[in-house]
Amino acid sequence: MIDKIKIAGQIGRSAGYVFYALGAGARITGKAVRVVSDAVLNKPIYKVELYSNSGTCEKTLNSQTIKQVEHLLESMDTYGVKQIIIEKEA
Repeated sequence: MIDKIKIAGQIGRSAGYVFYALGAGARITGKAVRVVSDAVLNKPIYKVELYSNSGTCEKTLNSQTIKQVEHLLESMDTYGVKQIIIEKEA
């Protein structure tokens, strides 16, 4: 009886490792496909400058896609950003 439980536990652990590896592979593939599609479709790229409440430039981000810019705009209050300047890169 105990041997069957140990075997079942080992099978479950093995299945967990397999699904973890498949998930990691899918994430890597998804990122690669996104990078290639952005390059092929020639999506616009932006330079973003983040300014704090004191008016100083806290960070400059280059080569940002529209999705990344949208994420910054949605989360600017979380990071204490008061102003964002967005410039389209050539």
